[in-house]
Amino acid sequence: MKRINPKTSSAEAVRVQERLDQLNLGWPDLRASMDVQDQNLYYWRKKGIPKAFLKPVCEYLGCTVDWLLSGEHQQVEHTDDREFMAILAGSNDLSETHIALLRAMAESLMERPASTHLTPPQTLTANRPSLH
Repeated sequence: MKRINPKTSSAEAVRVQERLDQLNLGWPDLRASMDVQDQNLYYWRKKGIPKAFLKPVCEYLGCTVDWLLSGEHQQVEHTDDREFMAILAGSNDLSETHIALLRAMAESLMERPASTHLTPPQTLTANRPSLH
């Protein structure tokens, strides 16, 4: 399936294409993950993504529904530190100093064993002795 033509595609499709490009994916990858036919994607590209598929598409792309529908607010849900760092490091708005800092942080995360990640805050407070 070809890349979209922004002049003839829905605004949602333009944003989907943008996110697919960032993830080095294509429309066939999205089609396979959603288990839909090519004709469904052609409809989505022209008319927009049906409500029933908004959340699954956003989860696959790692973006918010608000961003997909309007282009506003936060594009990416930062659920994965490594992906977040990769996206930030690819930004054109960062200085060389910031990019170097982000690179060092990302490398640190990649070197850290999974068992040494920080404990979630609710676990810390649950184990704290009562002050009463």
